[in-house]
Amino acid sequence: MERKIITTHNFETFISENFKPFETAISECSEAAYQAAFSCDSARKLKNIVYLYKVSKKIPRLIGESDILYIGQTSTSFQARYARFASKISALQRNKKVHQHYGEIYISACAFEVLDSTLISAENRLLWHYYCNHAEYPPFNYTKAFRPALD
Repeated sequence: MERKIITTHNFETFISENFKPFETAISECSEAAYQAAFSCDSARKLKNIVYLYKVSKKIPRLIGESDILYIGQTSTSFQARYARFASKISALQRNKKVHQHYGEIYISACAFEVLDSTLISAENRLLWHYYCNHAEYPPFNYTKAFRPALD
């Protein structure tokens, strides 16, 4: 798979060109809605991906705004990682607030090799460039990034 260059300046374009949305969005804060998204074809089939939780309405950040809630990675399928937690995730107060204020949640994914040589370094690269653009991490991320080797 061809590795592509992501920079702070092309971050948004890179995301829109390389991350493909799952066919099912999380339309409401219910276990059924989360389960539907976590078990759609993309969630079942894609592995070794970096993924984004995104929202319909952009969220104000320290600098600018973004529709990205979370940046993550998984070596297993998205379904294997999250489906068993649909009930707990849908009950989280923060997710109820997100649906109330920012609309549907979309999941988008990209093969990690497009970004870097490992899942962890690919996730780190996304987090780093998000931080460079907004001076903070996505609202649901707790992982801190380090400067990627080639940047």
